[in-house]
Amino acid sequence: MFKKDFLWGSASAAYQVEGAYLTDGKGKSIWDEWVKLPNKTFQNTNGDIATDHYHRYQEDIALMAKQGLKTYRFSISWPRLLPTGRYEVNQLGIDFYNNVINECLKYDIQPMVTLYHWDLPKALQDEYLGWESRQIIDDFSAYAKLCFDHFGDRVNYWIVMNEPNIFTELGYLLQMHPPGKSDMKLKLQTYHHTALAHATVVKLFKENHYPGLIGSSIAYSNGYPASESPEDIEACRRYYETIVHYNMDVYYKGEYPQWGLNYLKKTICLLKLKMKI
Repeated sequence: MFKKDFLWGSASAAYQVEGAYLTDGKGKSIWDEWVKLPNKTFQNTNGDIATDHYHRYQEDIALMAKQGLKTYRFSISWPRLLPTGRYEVNQLGIDFYNNVINECLKYDIQPMVTLYHWDLPKALQDEYLGWESRQIIDDFSAYAKLCFDHFGDRVNYWIVMNEPNIFTELGYLLQMHPPGKSDMKLKLQTYHHTALAHATVVKLFKENHYPGLIGSSIAYSNGYPASESPEDIEACRRYYETIVHYNMDVYYKGEYPQWGLNYLKKTICLLKLKMKI
């Protein structure tokens, strides 16, 4: 049995639904550029219009209420609030998310806000390679504070990062998402920077006594030994040490599992040696 206050809801990401990709002062994100490259998306589709949630959010939220949803998880587009990633605030972007939040509350739907669902401002990627640089921590924290200050009086649930292990793997190892690189060291480095940004933002949230709950959403995949043999059990342990626990421990405990960390360090050294050979 679910409790009466259990939050049944729906979720979206800004780039998936908003459209209006250059409307009302919004800056470009890395996805606005990536999807225009040939063969990067199914049938070369893009999010320029998407489901036009930017203009149709009222009817969308009314449909959620009709379905009986109790929460709406949506992400804020960083470049819609800060077109160049920092400094200059786009008031029309602030107004849009204020309207979305207020529309949710009108129907007694709890807004659940994701701060980062992969749409990095293109300006920061161009300036210092985005998540590859520690500069991203300060810029992301300033963006997060902007959101807390403008929306924190009505938002009780905050998700800092959406599946950082996925976007760093697809973007820096498997070449399937922007920036389309394949480098194990970069994959681990960018993931580490997401963990530092998460910790900095959570610390900021708590020290400034913003109301509500905050955390990040990490993609989790179970692993099971193929049999009860010692070899299979050990293989499963290694999977957790280098994937599941490696991704989650640094967010939750502030450190990586030692065996997994040592193994990945050795792997990177071997990859470098192989490239030199």
